[in-house]
Amino acid sequence: MIELNLDFGITDHEFMTEIFERNFRYFPHALNEKEYTWEMLNSDFYGVNPIIGNIVIYKNGIQDYRSYSNTTEDLYQQIRYDFDAGKLHTLLNEGATIVVNGFDKTSTTVNTLCRKFSAMTNFSAVANIYMTKGGLGTF
Repeated sequence: MIELNLDFGITDHEFMTEIFERNFRYFPHALNEKEYTWEMLNSDFYGVNPIIGNIVIYKNGIQDYRSYSNTTEDLYQQIRYDFDAGKLHTLLNEGATIVVNGFDKTSTTVNTLCRKFSAMTNFSAVANIYMTKGGLGTF
């Protein structure tokens, strides 16, 4: 299992009595960026199948998966879909929002984070991603 050190700067009791289901709170640097790097996020994200339904890209409505993926055919004539980094970056630059639901099922590191958070709160935790560029996101 991956060992992650979380530091929310408050006790479990403070979290449960002051924040949980009462207030939103942003915890900057709760996870050291050396423990989950941008390169790791990039690797985890590009491992997601762009057409399985847990990813949606919005830009003035839902984008068709063909607008951000490529198709390839393997030796057994099976069609596979992969993200096209150039197409994704273009969509983001044009104000798109990328939503990935259930990212904890894709990344072992994010899954470990969710399990640690679940242990702290005694409630189930999942991870969803909402990505925009420069605050220009749109649905």
